Amino acid sequence: MQDYTKAYGQYGFIDFTAEPQFDIDDTAKRIDITLRFNEEKQYYVRRIDFVGNTTTRAKSSAASFFSTRASSSTSAPGKSVSSV
Repeated sequence: MQDYTKAYGQYGFIDFTAEPQFDIDDTAKRIDITLRFNEEKQYYVRRIDFVGNTTTRAKSSAASFFSTRASSSTSAPGKSVSSV
């Protein structure tokens, strides 16, 4: 469940919840698991201000931040990743 929460959170679904539902059949010795996903509202970061940085230009800092974030995560199907 934590992996789903983390994956959805990376794409702005910070209120995402996953609820497991178990259907136990003792006769057949089988457990069916159904996961109910609730994405809730998707949030976006529109702007990031860097404060106190006197040695690097803000655009350079932003480019560095987004390039390291983009290389460490993958794009969700049907979603695009853009930077400022």
